[in-house]
Amino acid sequence: MTYKLLQPAHLIIALNLIVSQITLGDPIQVVDDLYSFKPPGQVIPSLPKIPSKRHVIYRATDASYKFCHHPCLMHFQNRLYCMWSNGKVHEDEKGQRLLISQSTTGRNWEVPRTMFTGMEDKIFVACGLFIFGGKLTAFFTITGGENFHPDTALYYSQLSDGQHWSVPVRITSGFFINPPVSLTPNRLLLGGEVVTDDQRAVRRAKILIHDGKDLNDGWQEVFLEEGDLSRIGYCEPNFIVRERDVLMLLRNYTGTLLAATSYNGGEVWTAVSKTVIPDSTARFATGQLPDGQRYLINNALYARFDRRALILSLSSNHGKTLNRAFVLRDEPTVKRFDGKHKTDGWQYPHAHVWKRRLFVVHSVNKEDVEISIIRLQQLKQTTYRSENNLP
Repeated sequence: MTYKLLQPAHLIIALNLIVSQITLGDPIQVVDDLYSFKPPGQVIPSLPKIPSKRHVIYRATDASYKFCHHPCLMHFQNRLYCMWSNGKVHEDEKGQRLLISQSTTGRNWEVPRTMFTGMEDKIFVACGLFIFGGKLTAFFTITGGENFHPDTALYYSQLSDGQHWSVPVRITSGFFINPPVSLTPNRLLLGGEVVTDDQRAVRRAKILIHDGKDLNDGWQEVFLEEGDLSRIGYCEPNFIVRERDVLMLLRNYTGTLLAATSYNGGEVWTAVSKTVIPDSTARFATGQLPDGQRYLINNALYARFDRRALILSLSSNHGKTLNRAFVLRDEPTVKRFDGKHKTDGWQYPHAHVWKRRLFVVHSVNKEDVEISIIRLQQLKQTTYRSENNLP
């Protein structure tokens, strides 16, 4: 496995940054008062709730593993697959495994299976599912005992016969929890974290592009000017592919998402800057609907690690402006089992469009996995009544 650090000419970088500062303004616009908090003291934005159906994929019990996180979705051969991290009690402890389940409807799910056996001494962290070379492909991190251990690295595996996963293949060092996005038929873009103290003293994000014919080669790392690192813990980069550029969003400690933009397929990025999109420091989901709308699903709350609600935001101008938003989940949740780093709330969403619906998977209190299903037709409407008054 080989990859290289892509280092464009310094003049190109400088010109790119200068042009961006002159012509772009904010990397993504938000209509006035979209995320208004009324009355004073309200911690969840004053937004209508969008109708959805909730279904359980995995529910922790006294007799089962009690930690679930990092869920992700992909459809393959007329089935919807869900993969997630599954630990005995605590987050990112030895023995954390990958579980995968499948469904023909997205509502009823098969009993999940462990993806890899004989590796109980490892710590697996789910990144995402992707179709590559006509095969269902899983990306995941295997840590070296802690997230920022020098042996922590990104791996992939492919479903070879519909039942068995190939032996994990290492791609590069780093901690990753998001799947790649496709920029063109031949280019993938993937974001994660650098590991080891010396690396994190000078940067946080690790951004990769891939142009290879297979996943064993063709990976390149690109540069990102992050600015003040004290505002960034885990950055967990994710992307919105727009008509003329790619928007990168990053989680951080400031209360709003950070952003950068690339105009050449992810090779050169503008310097990271602030947005006005509320975020409580958590992984978020991005994507595109069939009608061209772009979406962002996140904990759009200002208090750090407050994950009591998931907000679905939409852009009708191809990701330039977020102009509508809805509450997706805000029902009270309380964890049933104690565990390191476990918190209440709706967390770490991932979304996928399939069968004229938007499927949003999320962990609940870091111990259950549930899915919310929204009909795409509902995303074309502008207002909704309270969920309690739905017909």
